Amino acid sequence: MKRFSKRLAACLTAIVLIACSFAGCASEPVDDVFTVLWTSDPQWYSFKYQEIIAHQNEWVVENFEEQDIRYIAHTGDFVNLPHEQAEWTVMDEAYKLWDEAALPYGVLAGNHDVDGSDHSDYSNYFGEDRFNERSWYCDSYEDNFGHCDLMDIAGVPFVFVYLGYNEEYKDADYEWLNTVLDKYSDRIAILCFHDYLSAAGERTTSGNKFFQKNVLTHPNVRMVLCGHNYSADRKIDHIDDDGDGEADRTVYQLIANYQSTLKGGNGFMRFMEFDITNGTIHSTTYSPYIDRYGSDYETKNDTDEYGTRDDFTIPFDFSVPSAKPEGFEKGQVVE
Repeated sequence: MKRFSKRLAACLTAIVLIACSFAGCASEPVDDVFTVLWTSDPQWYSFKYQEIIAHQNEWVVENFEEQDIRYIAHTGDFVNLPHEQAEWTVMDEAYKLWDEAALPYGVLAGNHDVDGSDHSDYSNYFGEDRFNERSWYCDSYEDNFGHCDLMDIAGVPFVFVYLGYNEEYKDADYEWLNTVLDKYSDRIAILCFHDYLSAAGERTTSGNKFFQKNVLTHPNVRMVLCGHNYSADRKIDHIDDDGDGEADRTVYQLIANYQSTLKGGNGFMRFMEFDITNGTIHSTTYSPYIDRYGSDYETKNDTDEYGTRDDFTIPFDFSVPSAKPEGFEKGQVVE
């Protein structure tokens, strides 16, 4: 399923390497086109369609290098019932495939993974013990209820920050997020939540609080990923951080949850191709289970200037974040 840009990049790389073999080069060229894989809400696979998650995760291992995947984000709801151990066992075995292959991935607890404020079952299977030996893993909060992953890809520093689902977040939760974002302010921040956008692509109550308390207050935040509601959509905000009335950054807020389609999602995953040179991210969906591009959401024919719900290209700023402007407290949304 490689896109033309990857084939072209591979050809150009081969040409440069051949030239280097004759002329000599100081270093090999950097591959500036890569994929971040994103999956969410596979809970139906834990109790009814176990063959899908087994096939899906095995495919990821077998195709990780070929597809040039550098990182995997998971935005919650491993299981349907938080205290059903058989469901956790299915998901534990499926994700061990990624562990054994040492694939870099981050996870969080969805609303089906917790019982109120009790996320003990989630922690038993996906707590910090599962990840704390990984080089990219950092800043575990309440036994991996929150954490961050540091990824340096194609010369660009990223921090993926995760916080699990809670019916009512504590002040300490927002403060932890702010502490992490301050600590890694020189990295492009991609925030991962479970509940952030509604099915219509508007921020939920939880999403609005995160937006006000964490997104607007940190200029390095440029993207938010979420699941929970049945949808594939996006909300885009342009934010003025220095108070001159002009936008200094764009924050792309994306939701992708396919569980309302056949077989609880039919194995669809979101593939996001980061193109550093051209400053774009191309997003599409693919299911290795049925070997098909484009989920059933594509039939809605909802399009905007960037494309459809599942297949779109957005401009993206890959420059290293600057320090906060003097006296900065919170950015403002501008048109």
